[in-house]
Amino acid sequence: VVSTPVGAAEPPPLFPAAVPGFPKMVEDVTPSEFLTELLTRLEAQSDESSAREKMLNLSESDDNFLTLDDGSIAGTLPAIAKRFAASWPEDMPLSSPEAIKLVSFARKHDSQLQKRSDRLVPKKTTERNFWRNYFSRVHALLVEAAPHPLDMLACHLDSIPKARPLEERRFKPAASLQSDGKLDRAKLLTFVRECTKMVASDESLKLAAKAISEDGVDMSTVMITQQVEFMESMGIERRFGCGLMSPIILQKSYGEDMELMRAMQTFMQTCQQAAGMARMQANMRAPADPEKRRHKPAAEIQTEGEVPVARLREVIAMLAAEVDDPQLKEDFVAAVKMGGSADALIMRWQREFFENQGIDQDLGVAQLRNLVTKSNAAEAKGEPEDHPDRLAFAELRAMTERVQAFARKTMIDLSKPTLKDAADRRFKPKADDDGSPATLITSGDLDREIILKFCSEVHH
Repeated sequence: VVSTPVGAAEPPPLFPAAVPGFPKMVEDVTPSEFLTELLTRLEAQSDESSAREKMLNLSESDDNFLTLDDGSIAGTLPAIAKRFAASWPEDMPLSSPEAIKLVSFARKHDSQLQKRSDRLVPKKTTERNFWRNYFSRVHALLVEAAPHPLDMLACHLDSIPKARPLEERRFKPAASLQSDGKLDRAKLLTFVRECTKMVASDESLKLAAKAISEDGVDMSTVMITQQVEFMESMGIERRFGCGLMSPIILQKSYGEDMELMRAMQTFMQTCQQAAGMARMQANMRAPADPEKRRHKPAAEIQTEGEVPVARLREVIAMLAAEVDDPQLKEDFVAAVKMGGSADALIMRWQREFFENQGIDQDLGVAQLRNLVTKSNAAEAKGEPEDHPDRLAFAELRAMTERVQAFARKTMIDLSKPTLKDAADRRFKPKADDDGSPATLITSGDLDREIILKFCSEVHH
């Protein structure tokens, strides 16, 4: 939790300063306000700017005046074209003061526009559509140069996942959803705090990791889907809630509420940390495609209930023996060289092995973790060391130590450079007095003086 030490100066603002007159939602912008926004942004572009140069190039093609921009002129997201189309309706007249000022400014800075207008209007398009189509491209170029907060908000809202069928949701929506007005401050604070806990929970991380590794869903979609469904379970419609909780609108509405601002900052930090943890867990899961596994899954897999301790001990023993398989080291080395995480590879191999033995990977991992609790309980009751639960835990610990030693040794071997012939080395191997190669130390303990001399000589 972010906090300020006692006696410290007031912390800096957590979010950017609010834009004066900034509306609640993208839809609240009137056509007149949008035209004024366009003119202000145009005036901010100097005559030498690359954006202004691209705008001048627009008048070189008829196509730029006959259709609305579809995002191709500047590679903008679909939300930008949607925002323009909604903010500049097709039937909007050009007689308003705002429209007259905007068109006059454009004509003043591009003498070719009038020539295009004379050629195309009214033969191929109306004057209203001529300017609407042209300014759709101007808007896209302005977004490319310096996006307005409302452009960013439009993209943010457009990326919100669509509602899933009720039976697929983890959190069911409330009977009624608030979709407009002002959100109660207490309700907003409760949502932020509870959603922070939800995002960081083991269940959320497991579901996210599973969706990423098995269903191929991207990280952002997985995390946001959980959040907006949780939001609707608290009675807040997803688009409305996400709009109000975007940083710049949150700042305008609650900028002086430090308790809420800090809760929101903690929520954002938790989301970032949770995304990293979910991605790490996804890399540890057995691949959904059996062909990508070292161990293929069994035909039937136990997904719930208890796995008998005797059966767990069998699996633990097989996992320990697996460490001696030369193929495991070969596969491990190849995967690490391709950039894989050593810890993730070990966990994935163990999870694959569980399903190869007919035990669901999540169930198997949970059962191993449960051995710690069961062993401690047996010891607390005074059960002897050969009690099944205590034996199983001891064997699990021994297997873990073997696996860790295997990983360490393999990583050390990987870090060793390829041996060169003695003639090609900068430092020749030690030789005996007669010039023959000396016997090198390959086992046992190194003498303290040798270690000190080596470290000292390497340092210099």
